[in-house]
Order: sequence, then structure tokens, then C-alpha cells
Amino acid sequence: MTTLVVATTLLVLQQTGQADALALIAQATQLCFALVLVTGAVLLLCRWYLLDQPASGWIASAMIVLAIYLRPELYLTSELRSTEVLVVPTDVLCMLTVAWMSRCSVKQQVPAGWRHPVLLGLLGGFALTFLRSAWLALDLDAYQQAITLLVSLAFPVAVFVCARWVLASSAFPDQYRWHLVVPLALGIGFYHFVPTSTDPLSFASLLVTTVCAGTAISTLTTSIALVQDAFATQSRRLAQLSDRAALAEVIVHDDAERLHECRAALAGISSASQLLIANPDALGADQSQRLQELLNSELARLQSLLDPRIAPGAEPSVQSIELDEVVEPLVLAALSRGVDVEYRPTRTEVQVQPEALVSAVLALVGNAERHAPGARLSVWTTIDSEHVALHISDDGPGIPASLEDTLFTRGERGDQSPGEGLGLYAARREIRRSGGDLRLEQSHLGARFAVILPRVA
Repeated sequence: MTTLVVATTLLVLQQTGQADALALIAQATQLCFALVLVTGAVLLLCRWYLLDQPASGWIASAMIVLAIYLRPELYLTSELRSTEVLVVPTDVLCMLTVAWMSRCSVKQQVPAGWRHPVLLGLLGGFALTFLRSAWLALDLDAYQQAITLLVSLAFPVAVFVCARWVLASSAFPDQYRWHLVVPLALGIGFYHFVPTSTDPLSFASLLVTTVCAGTAISTLTTSIALVQDAFATQSRRLAQLSDRAALAEVIVHDDAERLHECRAALAGISSASQLLIANPDALGADQSQRLQELLNSELARLQSLLDPRIAPGAEPSVQSIELDEVVEPLVLAALSRGVDVEYRPTRTEVQVQPEALVSAVLALVGNAERHAPGARLSVWTTIDSEHVALHISDDGPGIPASLEDTLFTRGERGDQSPGEGLGLYAARREIRRSGGDLRLEQSHLGARFAVILPRVA
């Protein structure tokens, strides 16, 4: 569309006889054509750095070579080219260089060292320009017609080879490959091989100016689109990396919670088994049965924690259980470890996931053992119409005021705490998933917690 507007404008100027304006537009177009090659190379270098994509670097290098090599013919200061088309054998070398770079882009060869796109493009462009200047200094006019025919035949072959390799490359989106190859081939071909005249109003001059303008616009917009595509691709990659990092963080957190719960389960297993083995005669039949049930329950919980198919935080299986059936074996296990515990059973039924209640009681009793060694623990219940509150308190130093607001936050712990800050966080989460809550209560002596559970009517 833009090319059509340019062509219409040039035709209007031609019909109105604006020769000076057409000459100025032709010179500006030739200058812009070279600058667009450089600009396109810079944009493709940006794509190379953003995506670490060698193909973009090689195409940028080829555009730098073309920009430097074509510069003597594109930067005109006084007049347009003569009617004769002047081509030299170094044109073939330039074609071979660009074809080699196109092939390297398909092969995804890493442009490093002396093959860095900027260095290689500058060296190649200046070397070819020097060779062409040296050839033009020779008096070989007798061979010019044959050379022109040879180079003119070689150009479409070079265009075909380069286009085939670039179009076969998967480094660029499909819609941009044609936009990158075809306009460049047309622009360079028309300018380098189509003769013009010193008359800006001639059809040849208008044709070359139109094609070069269209090529410049198409190359620039395609290069900008490729950079935008690179930014979009990089944004998607960053989003994917962010998602992976978030997933990795979740996995690490889950593994840490599994490990913490495994330690708690092992502690319960160890206490119950030692009590059953060390003092079997001192236990009543009912107590022995409950300790055995605790042992079996903790073994099952440990097995589920070690099963990778079961994710932490899976939907709990809430049951109606008698509170004492879960709490009393844990109290007995604590007594076997030398903890001074006073427990008043109530024979009350609650709705809860048994493993969540075990985890909460073990966390609270374990914290009391670590942070208030030798303290006396009291365990009792209060009941209202809808809830049962299991209170666990000690007469130790209590909870520092600085930790009261963040006590149940993951990873929160005191300066001298040997724990990981997971016990209370995980216990409260699981109790809440069972429909209850775990709270810190005000106490004038030591720490006092309440496990709030739905009551079975």
C-alpha cells in the first residue's frame, strides 16, 4: 500500500514536470535504502541478542555487507547514474558471501570470534569494496560486456539460493521470511542491474526510485516486526520461567512440609512403640489398644506422606471421631517421654480429619517441649452448641509479643528457635481444611492454644 502511494506521488510529479523534486526524491531514496539496510541489521542484531538466535546474527551480517558494498552506488552527491550499468566480478564475490551467510543462518552456526556478525559484516563489506575499487582502476573495458552478462546471470541464481535457505530457516516466523527476502532481492536487483538515465523524469528513474522506496519500507517494517516478535517471545519465555520458578517453589515448600510431617509421624511412632514395649504391664487394655491404633494411624500417615502420588494439601477425609481416642494416646506418648501433662477427657465427638488433629496436637506439644522444657502442660476441652475447643497450655515463658501476629505464618520462628517455622503453619492449614481453626489465646502464664473443631450433635 505504501509503495502504491509512493508510485502515485512520483507519477504526479512526473506529469507536472517537477524534475528537481524527482531528482531530490531519487537521491533521498537511494540514501534511505542504504540506511535501512544498516537499520535492519541493527534490529536483527537486537533479535539475536534477545533470543540468542544465530540466524538473526547471520542475516544482520549479510545486510551490513550489502550496505557497505552498495554504498558507492547509493550515496550520490551530484547526479544519478549514467545509462550504462557498471558491474564487476566482485559482485559475484558479494553474492557468494551473502549466500554463505544465508546458509550459516539455516545451519544455526554460532557467530562467535572472528565470525561475530558486526565484525564479519564490516570486514566483508570493506574488503569487497576495496576489491571492486581495485578492479575499476584497471583498464578492462574490452571485457565489460562479458562480465556484465556473467554477473547478470549469476544474480538470479544467488537470489534463488539465498531465498531457498532463508525460507527454509525455522528461525523466523513464516510470514516474515518472504517479506525479508523478496523485497531485498528486488531492491538490490533493480538498482544494481536496471539502467537509469540522467533524466529524473524518465520511466527507468521512476521505476528504480519506486522499487527502492518500497524495498526500504518493507525491509524496515519487517525488521521492526521481527524485533517485536523477539520481545513477545522473550516475554513468553520469562512468563514460562516465572511459572516454573513458582512451581519449583511450591515443590520445595511441599517437600519441606512432607519432611516436617514425616518427622512428626516418626516421633509419634517412636513414642507409642517405646511405651508399648517398655511398659506393657503398666498400661490398661484400653490404653494399649489406643496406643496401638495411634501407632497404626501414624504408620499409615507416614506411608501416605512418602507416596509421591499424594500431594500435600489434598482434600481431607473428615470423619466423626471421639476426641479422646486421638488425644489420649498422644498424651500417653508425651508422658512416656517425661513431659508433665495433665489431661481431662470429655468423651466428646467432633468432625475432623484424624491426621490433621494428630498433627496439630503433636506440633503444640512438641513446641512446648522445645521452647518450655520442664514446663507443665494442661490439656482440656470446652464445649458450646456448635464447637469443641481443645485447649493446650503450658506454664513456660510464653510467646514473645513480637511473634503473636505472625506466629502462624510460614517460616516464622523466634531468633533462638531450632525449628523451621512449619509446624504451626501446617497444623492450622490442615485444621482449617477440616472445618476448624487453630488459635493463639491470651494467657497470663505461658502459651495457650485452642484447636476449634465442629461438634457432632
